[in-house]
Amino acid sequence: MQRFTLSLLCVLVLFGFSNPANAQSDPSTVVELAASNPNLSTFVAAVQAADLANALSDEGPYTVFAPTNDAFEKLPAGLVDALLLPRNKKVLVDILTFHVVEKKVNAEAVVAGVKADNSGRFIAPTMNGNLTVTNKGGVMVKGEQGRMATVTGTDMMAGNGIIHTIDNVLLPEGVDAAGLLKATARAARTRMQTEKDNAAEAVTDGIDNSKDKIDMEMNNTVDDINDRIDNVEDRLETEKNDMIDSANDRMDNAEDRMRNGNMTTNTGMQNRSSVSAGQLDNGIAQVATANGNFTTLVGALGSTGLAEMMGQNGDYTVFAPTDDAFNALPSGAVAGLSNDQLSGVLQYHVLPYRISASQLTSAISDARNYLLLQTINGKTLVASVRDGKVVIMDDSGKTATVVTADVQADNGVVHAIDGVLMPR
Repeated sequence: MQRFTLSLLCVLVLFGFSNPANAQSDPSTVVELAASNPNLSTFVAAVQAADLANALSDEGPYTVFAPTNDAFEKLPAGLVDALLLPRNKKVLVDILTFHVVEKKVNAEAVVAGVKADNSGRFIAPTMNGNLTVTNKGGVMVKGEQGRMATVTGTDMMAGNGIIHTIDNVLLPEGVDAAGLLKATARAARTRMQTEKDNAAEAVTDGIDNSKDKIDMEMNNTVDDINDRIDNVEDRLETEKNDMIDSANDRMDNAEDRMRNGNMTTNTGMQNRSSVSAGQLDNGIAQVATANGNFTTLVGALGSTGLAEMMGQNGDYTVFAPTDDAFNALPSGAVAGLSNDQLSGVLQYHVLPYRISASQLTSAISDARNYLLLQTINGKTLVASVRDGKVVIMDDSGKTATVVTADVQADNGVVHAIDGVLMPR
C-alpha cells in the first residue's frame, strides 16, 4: 500500500498538473464543460440534484471520471430515478464524489502512473474512497465493489480541472443499490396509502360541507330543502363511492406491482403436490444431473443435503448457475464456504413455487420492470428484463442473466443462469 501511495504522489507531482498557460485558455469549470457535452447530460443532472455544482465550480483543481449517459443506463432499472429523489441525496453525493480526484491528472499522467508501479496499477484517492487504475488493453478504472469501467474519452480540459469519460458507474463501499431500490419501492407504497387516505378524507370533508350548506338552506321552504337533500345526498354518495373505488384501485395496482414474488394468483400457477414424500424419476436433482451443464451445482446439492429435497415432490423454481458460472468465480470461492454457508447460497437460488419464463416476464412487466422474488430461505432477489432477457440481481447488485429457460421437472422448473448469486 505504501508503494502505491508513493507512486501516485510521484505521478501527481511529475505529471498531474497542466501547464498554467493552458489552464488560462480553459475558462470553464468542469461542471460547465460537462454541461456542454450531450453525452454527459445524466451526469450533470445528478450533480445538480446532489447540489455539487457549486463545489465543483471552485478553483479546484479536479479530475472527474464522468460516467456517460450509456453508463447510467447500465444500472439496474429504476436506480437512476431513485438516486435523483431528494430522500436519497446522501447516497448520490457518495457515488458522485467517488468519481472525483482532487488533483488535475491528464491521460499521460495516468498511463505513466500505472507504468511507474511494478504491479501495473496505482490507487487514486477520490473525495470518497479510492479508485484503482490499470492499463491492460486500455486504461481501466475499478470501484470499491469490484465493478470495472473503461476510459472512453480523455483530457477534456476546463479551467479548474479535467474530465475523462468512463463507460460504467462505479460504486464506493457502503452503497447498497438493491437495498436502495427496495426502500424506494416501500416509500412508493406508503405514498399510495397516503393518497388513498387523503382521498377518503376529502370525500368526508365534502360531505360535511354539503351538510352545512343544507342546514343553512333549511330555513327556506321545507319541501324545497327536502328535495335538495335527497339530490345532494344521492350525488355525494355516488361521488364518495367512486372516489373510494378509484383510490382502492390505485392502491391495489401499486400493491400488485410491488408484490415480492408471492405468485399465488390463479393464472398459470400450479398447486403444490400432496403426494407423499419420495424420490422422483424426473425431479429437479435428477434433471440437473442428467443435463451435464450443472455438475458443480449437483455436487454442491449433494454435499449440503439439498439434493434429496430437490428430488422429492414439491413445486420449485431454480435459477441454476451453469458450470461456466461457477468457474467464473474467484479461485476457492466455493471451497472456502462452510456447509451452512454453501447451503444458504444454494437456497438463495430457489423459489418456493413454480413459475415459467412467460409468467416471470409478465409479472416483471406488471411490476414496471422491478419484481421482488422471495427465496426459500426468506431472502429477496430482484428480477427485470434487459434487451429482451430476464436478469436476476442479488443483494449486492450483482446480476445474472437467464441463458436457458423452462427446463421442466416433475417437481418444478429450472432456468439456467450465467452467474452465481450471493446473499448478504
